[in-house]
Amino acid sequence: MLKEISSGVYLFRGGSNMGLIVSDEGQGLLIDTGLDKDAARKVGHSLDELGVELRAIIITHAHADHFGGGHYFVRGLGVPVYASALEAAVIANPLLEPLYLFGGAEPPKELRERFLLAKPCPVAGIIKPGPMNVAGIEVEIVPLPGHAPNQIGVAYGDVLFCADAFFPLEVLEKHKIPFCVNIGLALETLERLAESSYARFAPGHGDPLESVEEVVHLNAVRLREIKGLIYELLDRPRQSQELLKGVCDFYGLRMEMPSSFYLNYATIHAALNSLQAEGQVGMCLEANVLLWLRVE
Repeated sequence: MLKEISSGVYLFRGGSNMGLIVSDEGQGLLIDTGLDKDAARKVGHSLDELGVELRAIIITHAHADHFGGGHYFVRGLGVPVYASALEAAVIANPLLEPLYLFGGAEPPKELRERFLLAKPCPVAGIIKPGPMNVAGIEVEIVPLPGHAPNQIGVAYGDVLFCADAFFPLEVLEKHKIPFCVNIGLALETLERLAESSYARFAPGHGDPLESVEEVVHLNAVRLREIKGLIYELLDRPRQSQELLKGVCDFYGLRMEMPSSFYLNYATIHAALNSLQAEGQVGMCLEANVLLWLRVE
């Protein structure tokens, strides 16, 4: 579904949203490319209906549901893709996503499905925070790390395409544990968004918003709650998987797929890393078992 959220600024609503900025000359800049070629084709049809010539793509972060359609635009139409440095490495080498989820080892087939393993997409250029002219369109690249290491947002006028810096309330309610690689950075990102002055926010999932104060607050509450739960569970030394089970049990969450396990496992480790950085927990080896424990 295509929605115009400001003059010349559009949001393609779907499982993963895509943004579009159109210049006065009818040239387009696409923000993210959706999960796969089917999502990309739908965008292509909408571009034809709008009479827009797609000139460039910016990928906000290297998760398959946000760059999986990039292969279609690059290989089929020759449209250049831009991304931040670390995310660009994964976009060009998508095996890295299931590889890091599986602890750096060759990932099993259960972690090679399309939501975790996209087709490779060459990256034409590396982008950094600050003003940037892309295909004649002036945008601001905004750092939004936490959900992904080098996640960025794209600001144009009073609109911010803010990727997965936060999740809508229905997503939090459904999945309970938001994916996060660095909780400290994620909380800083949420705080900056709450204090920002954009008139409209276009997230990677859910509807565009004119105010993000409530949703940002609830996302921050959930991340802090997960940290608190883990600290409470460490009434005795425990393994990471025990902590994941405890958090899932608290939320009444039953994981049905190995991919869900590994995605949630990453967030548990992000919480442990945050607690360790604050000096609240540490790790030890006991009888060849790695355990986490409170630091008294």
